[in-house]
Amino acid sequence: DVEGKGDVSFNPQLHQRYFKRLLQGAPGSLQGLDSNRCTIAYFCVSGLDLLHALTDEDKEQARAWMKSLLINDGPGGFRGAPFFKADSDACKLWDLGHLAMSYTALATLVICDCNIQTLDHRGIHQMIRRCQADDGSFCAHHGGGADLRVT
Repeated sequence: DVEGKGDVSFNPQLHQRYFKRLLQGAPGSLQGLDSNRCTIAYFCVSGLDLLHALTDEDKEQARAWMKSLLINDGPGGFRGAPFFKADSDACKLWDLGHLAMSYTALATLVICDCNIQTLDHRGIHQMIRRCQADDGSFCAHHGGGADLRVT
């Protein structure tokens, strides 16, 4: 009984269905969060894992998608969504490794049994170093301002 509102039941199948749907594509109402798709995928994959509903096929798809977000040339790290790879000048300007997206991508890959030792550690490390200021604080991406959410 939660605050006198009656029984509260947990239906894992509803959560599984929700997470799997989000992994296939977010509804239009979440379109503004597209640059954070990497993090959304992390929460879905980790939720399915906690519910013991993460299949080998789910893991393979998540591994492939996360690896496609890795920036192998240039600034290193992981981008938040694939649209940053587009050929437009505006997208190229923002195709940067992002500290939070790199964390959630690596965490997702570990959950999905990926050997992260095979990834471009040098590029990821360089991206992290570029995000750290002289005072020890961090910014989310190279050129960004100090941000307590990533420090």
